[in-house]
Amino acid sequence: MWSDQDLVEVLRSSVPYCLVVALPLLILLSPVPVDAAAEFTVFRLQQYDLHGSAHGKAPPHGCLVCLGQPVCYVGHGSRSSVVNVEARSLDAGSVARRCVLARLVDLTPGHYHRLITQGAAALLILLPVNLTALTQEHHQLVLEVEAAMLEADTQMAVFLAHETLELLHIYEAVRTATNTDAATSAAAAMMGSLSTDGYQIVVAGSQSKLVADMTVANIQGKLSGYGVEEQLPTIAIVAHYDAFGAAPELARGADSNGSGVVVLLELARIFSRLYASPRTHPRLNLAFLLSGGGYINYQGSKRFLEDHLDASDSPLLSETHYTLCLDTLGSGHSLRLHVSKRPKDSSPGHHFYQARTSIHIQTDLPGGPHCLRHSGRTAARPVCCSFTALEEEGAKAGISVEMVHRKINLQEDTQAWEHEKYSMRRLPAFTLSRLQGPRSGERGSILDTPDTIDLAALTRNAAVVTSALLRHIYNTSVDGIFDDGLAVTEKSVRSWFDLITSQPRSPQLLSGKNNPLVTNLHQILTRYTNEARVTYLKADKRDPEWVFYDVTQATMAAYAVKPAAFDFLLTMGILAYLGVIYVFLQFFPKIYTMMVRLASPHKTKAH
Repeated sequence: MWSDQDLVEVLRSSVPYCLVVALPLLILLSPVPVDAAAEFTVFRLQQYDLHGSAHGKAPPHGCLVCLGQPVCYVGHGSRSSVVNVEARSLDAGSVARRCVLARLVDLTPGHYHRLITQGAAALLILLPVNLTALTQEHHQLVLEVEAAMLEADTQMAVFLAHETLELLHIYEAVRTATNTDAATSAAAAMMGSLSTDGYQIVVAGSQSKLVADMTVANIQGKLSGYGVEEQLPTIAIVAHYDAFGAAPELARGADSNGSGVVVLLELARIFSRLYASPRTHPRLNLAFLLSGGGYINYQGSKRFLEDHLDASDSPLLSETHYTLCLDTLGSGHSLRLHVSKRPKDSSPGHHFYQARTSIHIQTDLPGGPHCLRHSGRTAARPVCCSFTALEEEGAKAGISVEMVHRKINLQEDTQAWEHEKYSMRRLPAFTLSRLQGPRSGERGSILDTPDTIDLAALTRNAAVVTSALLRHIYNTSVDGIFDDGLAVTEKSVRSWFDLITSQPRSPQLLSGKNNPLVTNLHQILTRYTNEARVTYLKADKRDPEWVFYDVTQATMAAYAVKPAAFDFLLTMGILAYLGVIYVFLQFFPKIYTMMVRLASPHKTKAH
């Protein structure tokens, strides 16, 4: 058996060195203990480059290396897609090299520019569950924030995510931790930081890069008139089918321009039956174009014009009555015909406008046929209203019609409306829309969701356009023309609408020759029109007019971590503990003797 002296020697010779040297080394080499709080899907801000302003003046902010080109490339959106930084809230005093968490309704353009100026590494925007429930003030504020994010070119990684209980818990924890930075004393700040968890925000993966060989698709078809096709005039009906928004994965574009696509498909369905019958086959061609690249300066329409005006073997647009562009028709109580040059009184475009403003509106809605002349009451025999009557009765029903004249600004790099592409080629053209102007912010927003669409209003607007075209093409009343199942029905409108809003339609997401949406739209035009086909265009590799980047969606992880003060106090506690153990072992014989004496006082007295 070991004696007391042997035990003391073992403890003095071995244990202290093990505790003092080996244990701290193991602590330092061990990984930092953190707990994964959550993993969730985030949507990255748009990242793209477009041709910028001419180099007659200083390059704008965000201009990339121009390499002596006559125009500069202007970057838009976020340049970074990888994050590994600590989280802070929007009201933090310092956000440099931090990831800022902010709710969408709390963010303003001023906040966004401040984060860029102070060098924030990332921004995570929490989207409310129901975007349509925003107040009018918040709705306008979100549009302004979107515009600010898309105009700026920043290295800050920007992500959007839908609010969940986990994310809201993390957000509140980060806000609490941030508020400790503004404590009245150092002791209060330290105690507050020790009682709350911080979060490390991580988005792994590779940095975003150019979308290689990005394509933009045009889907076109036509209905040939009765007679020699090349000698007949043409009416072109155009609607761009892509959408836009702050985040590509959230760009549903229900109104802009899903509604325009819906009206075009309904027109193709109805007129295909009229053109198929010898009794109703007019001497006029109808061309249908679902154009791509609407939000990159209408590249699809530009290519369509080049194919049919500059090519000698394609006379489709050689004699055009007018081009009708459809955009943003999904709600509202008014419709506007936007023109770059007012049509002459005797022109087909003016005739369409007159028919457009004097037609009876008939739709297959509950209650039977409806007419503005009767403020929505069932009419046994529809009566076409005059323009004056339409204004009077339309005011009672909440419907108004007007023409808006806006000259093309040649100093701008992009066209405001799609019809301007055609007007610049001296073709009569106009855009039909519910909007007063092109810069309202409602076109190209994540707020443009299917829930914002009034299907009854969209059905009514489709019937308006159909009736106007019928009056112009057949030059007669449209009474009874909707018999035999040719009515504009809400059921048909809903089916087109569900198709076009079934997926996000940002341009980079529609790239490729096997995109399901493009394939479905092509099949529909193949069914209702002749010679339907898809044509693809790419940006010039030497001097591209547009460039998009990948990584539109990612997985973000939030790890709960203690602050640096906690690590410091933990280290001091460990050192104090080791110091006590070391002192205890060094003076173990004396301590042991003292403890023995205290434990046996009677034996000491006996001796």
